[in-house]
Amino acid sequence: MTFACLGLGSNLGDSFKTLKDAVTCLQKANSVQLDKHSSCYVSKPWGREDQPDFLNAVIGIQTQLSAEELLSCVQAIELHFERKRTIKWGPRTLDIDILCYGQLQQTDSALTLPHPYFSERDFVLVPLHEIYPNLVIAEKAVSEWLAFYLERFPNRPLPEKLKTALI
Repeated sequence: MTFACLGLGSNLGDSFKTLKDAVTCLQKANSVQLDKHSSCYVSKPWGREDQPDFLNAVIGIQTQLSAEELLSCVQAIELHFERKRTIKWGPRTLDIDILCYGQLQQTDSALTLPHPYFSERDFVLVPLHEIYPNLVIAEKAVSEWLAFYLERFPNRPLPEKLKTALI
C-alpha cells in the first residue's frame, strides 16, 4: 500500500454535497482506503479570480493503485460529477488533485508529483496542515511549507473552516 494525499475542490452546483459524495466514491473504489480527512474550507479562487469561491478539503489515503491508476480513478470520479475541462483554473463541479504519492517525484505530460502548485495554494496547505502537519513533501514538512506560504502571501485571506464535516 502507498500513502497519497488528494486535494478536492468545487465551486459549481451543490459543492458541499459534491465533495461529500466524491469522498464516498473514493471510499468505495477498489484498492483505496481512507486514512484521514480534513475539514471542509471556503476559499478564494486561485489563478482566475472572476469566479465563485471554492469549497476545498484534503484526504489522505492508502492505495494499491499505481500513481497513474490513481489518476485514472480520480479523473473517472470527476467525470461522474460532470467535470468539464474548458477553462484552465476555471469553475468546476469537482476537481481532485493528487498532491503527493508516497515520496514519488516525477514530471511527465500526464502527471507531475508532487503536485507542482501545492506549495502555492492556501486551500491545499491549510487543510493538509490540519491533518498532516509533519508530512514531508519535497523535502519539507507541510508546516514548513505553510509558514513559507504565509511569508510570501501575507495579505491573501486564508480559507475559512466550515462547521459542518464532510464525513
